[in-house]
Amino acid sequence: MALRTLVLFSCLVLLVAAFWGCAGQDLYPDLSRRVQAGDCPGALALIDASAKAYGGNGHLLYLLDSAMVGLQCRQFALVQERLRAAERLADELWTESISRNAASFLTNDNTLPYGGEDYERVMIHLTSAIAYLQTGQLDEALVEVRRLNSLLDLFADKYHGEEVYRSDAFGRYLSGILHEADGAYDDAFIDYLQAVRIYRNEWRRYNLAVPADLAADLLAMGELVGRQAEAGEALGPTADNLPAAEPGQAPRGKVVLILFSGEGPRKVEQNIIVPTPNGPIGIAIPQIETGPVFCDGGALLLDDDQGARPAELALVSDINLIALKALEDRQGSIVAKALARAVAKQVAIKAVASTQKEKQNQQTMELFLNVANTLFLERADTRCWRTLPGRIWMARAWAAPGRYQARAQLCGQAMHALGDVDVVAGQTQFLFLDTHFDPSSPVGYAATRRSAP
Repeated sequence: MALRTLVLFSCLVLLVAAFWGCAGQDLYPDLSRRVQAGDCPGALALIDASAKAYGGNGHLLYLLDSAMVGLQCRQFALVQERLRAAERLADELWTESISRNAASFLTNDNTLPYGGEDYERVMIHLTSAIAYLQTGQLDEALVEVRRLNSLLDLFADKYHGEEVYRSDAFGRYLSGILHEADGAYDDAFIDYLQAVRIYRNEWRRYNLAVPADLAADLLAMGELVGRQAEAGEALGPTADNLPAAEPGQAPRGKVVLILFSGEGPRKVEQNIIVPTPNGPIGIAIPQIETGPVFCDGGALLLDDDQGARPAELALVSDINLIALKALEDRQGSIVAKALARAVAKQVAIKAVASTQKEKQNQQTMELFLNVANTLFLERADTRCWRTLPGRIWMARAWAAPGRYQARAQLCGQAMHALGDVDVVAGQTQFLFLDTHFDPSSPVGYAATRRSAP
């Protein structure tokens, strides 16, 4: 008995070593320190040196993490290279493999290649679009939001109106801004309209309201394309609280700031032990721990000899809460699968133990194998895109043509220089600031794009 038990125990340990997909977890504290300290070469080198640690089933996470670090470090070619590869891989994994699912039923879900949460797949396109804007490639950013819209259409078909994450208000909002910057006003109106509807309906569960700038842009675009009534109907009472447009206003340009704030969500393991006559049954399920929020709100300031023009930041996406709700939506099926897997393992363990002739030996083996399964084999799938921000904020400022010094004021006092911005009438400049870790010392930078009038 002892020999057989030792052999089986060794097999279980080897399976865990081969399939437990929590690779890369130890990477993040060191990675965060390097990025926060501005050690971009060291952060990128750490990612590449850790590629094997992610494992074959975690290759998507390697691509996503290296892309986000590339964005923080202004390595835009690397960003697009990794995100394109991540998009292709996520698409390939959209259809689950029956054989790999069978393997996960006997061990744990980490035996499956990680294909990404739905919101993570959306962030692939949004991150890519933001990176393109940093290099002045408006056309490429537009292509990216069109890819995003196609993905959201797939989600809509897949979930058939279920109350789950199936649309993205910020994605539609940004798409509208880009289409307006490109002069495609009908497309911009449709995007703004959809964004408002998503904020007012599906995204109420994330405690997000329609940003005031979005409401104003929808009304203005509705007037431009002759669809004012439709815009007013979509906004409802919100439209009554907007300031009226100033008559005879001189031509102006637009400056848009996108802010990444706070650390994103991570998954942790919760273990549940269920006692049975044959020994304890252990199941492991994932839970979300939201990242720290350092402060809320702020403003974009454009300084010239006439003084600062503040534009309030609006919360446009709460990735922490989206991740929390997404996991809650799947928790029932996750628990059901874990319980079914535990029952199947019990049957297998009992069959192995029944090979022993003595009843006492059978009970001892069952107990030993149940404990080994609980301690070593039953593991929750805690993989996720750990380098995502916790929240996304946006500010939109109109200004007369001229040169301005752009600054972001966060937490009521911290000021961050964003560089000079040349405002041109009828054109849009895009700025980006990353405060993943601490707003008092962000990994921040700005870049501008002059759009076509």
